[in-house]
Amino acid sequence: MSKDVEWKNQKERGTHWAFSLTVLTYKILGRTICSLIIYPVVTYFYITGGSAKKASLKYLNKVYQQPQGKKHFTKEPGFKAGLKHSLTFAFSILDKFGVWLKRITYDNIHFPGRDELVQKMNNKEGLVFLSAHYGNIEIMRAVSQTISKVPVNVIMDRKNAESFNKILKSTNNDFDISIFASDEIDIGTAGKLKEKISNGEIVAVMADRLTDNSNDRFVSRKFLGEEARFPQGPFIIPWLLKAPTYMFICSKKGKNYQVNFEKFYDVDDFRQMKRNVFVENICDRYVKNLEQHCLNDPWQWYNFFDFWKKPENAQVEKTNKNES
Repeated sequence: MSKDVEWKNQKERGTHWAFSLTVLTYKILGRTICSLIIYPVVTYFYITGGSAKKASLKYLNKVYQQPQGKKHFTKEPGFKAGLKHSLTFAFSILDKFGVWLKRITYDNIHFPGRDELVQKMNNKEGLVFLSAHYGNIEIMRAVSQTISKVPVNVIMDRKNAESFNKILKSTNNDFDISIFASDEIDIGTAGKLKEKISNGEIVAVMADRLTDNSNDRFVSRKFLGEEARFPQGPFIIPWLLKAPTYMFICSKKGKNYQVNFEKFYDVDDFRQMKRNVFVENICDRYVKNLEQHCLNDPWQWYNFFDFWKKPENAQVEKTNKNES
């Protein structure tokens, strides 16, 4: 297996039992006690961590090197900043449990674009959501079902999702999200997704991580000052499905959450652009959007691997905007 997708190989030490213990503690003792337990546990794993800690600091230093990013740090990011990054991630997981235990509700979420989304859902208009490992999309994913009951289909790495989704299911029997493995997307899968769009469902895809299947099919963009690779597949999916496409980010603001719901393309846009031009354009918009979120609040981007690692044998698929 390629070293370029090392994030898939990084075993989450004690993940299953740790998550299960967290859920049990949350149920019995509540968030406050659970939070107190998190601090020493995360600190221990951070101190003894290896590549994930280095990757976190590399990312935070790239933010620090940007003029807009310096405001988040009093000095060059080091141990304290890296630990804060890990703790923010741990508390985001805690909030996921809070949603499924119905202790975090829609009242805790500010969603300026809600009316637009509700209107499209009422019209049975299927949508594509592009998102990232930023903030807490699972919170909105759960709450959206309690509001509109619209089925959500998520394209993500099945291997890393199965254990966590199993635990979420144990917290709430209403947890029912269809997951499509990103490494298994083919013509048949695309047909199924198109059918779901026709039924007025949501298809959500994370576009900020390479997988085994996308390792040699990527687009390269400058991200936080250095060239980085983004998988090409997530940007082709909207084109294949011909559905209104939005950037969907749910980030923590104090004790509550803010949903950023930005339209990228509507149905008519697909008729006006060739596929390769569309892929280039939507990738540009996505990367700029994600970068801005990272500069606004760097602690909520949860990619604990070397995002800027140079490819070994992969080739960037070139696109020519003048081609058919």
